[in-house]
Amino acid sequence: MPKFSPAQRHLQQKLTAMSIAKAKSSVVAVERPTSGPEASAYALLRAQMGEDMRRLHDIQSTDLKIVAKREMLPTYADHIDTVLLTSEETGKAVQDEVFVQLMIWHFDCGDFDRALDMAAHVLKFGLKLPERFRRTAAVAVVDMVADAALSAIEQGQSFDLDILRRTASVVQGHDIVNEAMAKLHKATGILFIELAEKAAENTDGPAGAVRAAQEQALNHLREVLRLGGTGVTTRIRSLESALKKSAPTPAQ
Repeated sequence: MPKFSPAQRHLQQKLTAMSIAKAKSSVVAVERPTSGPEASAYALLRAQMGEDMRRLHDIQSTDLKIVAKREMLPTYADHIDTVLLTSEETGKAVQDEVFVQLMIWHFDCGDFDRALDMAAHVLKFGLKLPERFRRTAAVAVVDMVADAALSAIEQGQSFDLDILRRTASVVQGHDIVNEAMAKLHKATGILFIELAEKAAENTDGPAGAVRAAQEQALNHLREVLRLGGTGVTTRIRSLESALKKSAPTPAQ
């Protein structure tokens, strides 16, 4: 449940918007105000975050940590909304460690649409990750999504292919290590294989849907090999064989 009163939330929203609107840079996030009402309002958010982090530190189970994070996130929803809306309107941003930590929590909780909205802001304005991260923000985003997708695949669970494609779009143009991108391509390729299998079961589907999905899968899995990834050779051979068999004849 939210831990701030309605009046506190309204004031924080107002002061957060003011701190962003006052920023002089429109290219990268500037440092936050260190004094005044905006700084005081943000200090309250940081204090709440500190309290929640201490609570998480006392929880041993990863599953229970995720449950706790889901309970905590509504407390900060107004702050996230205000940051995203104000930055969109002004083209400006300020450094925000609370916002970045909340982005990570959204990824942890599987709320990928919200997390990617936040990631786009983090990458656009160059917000800094917590010091414990030894990766760039773009690499961290790819890792978190790809790892979640591959874990779901391994456990026979579903994962939204659009989340992977949106992730690739969000990090486009950023410097990503090969290992991370190989994982993203691997997960995407496997999900395209699953899409082809579903299309094959749907006899009322559009013509060529199976082959189109197989071709996409093959492209992504070949990219895995190009980037130095592993574990896709068998799938590549199977796709190449299937595509060869379904190749249209000259008469067709």
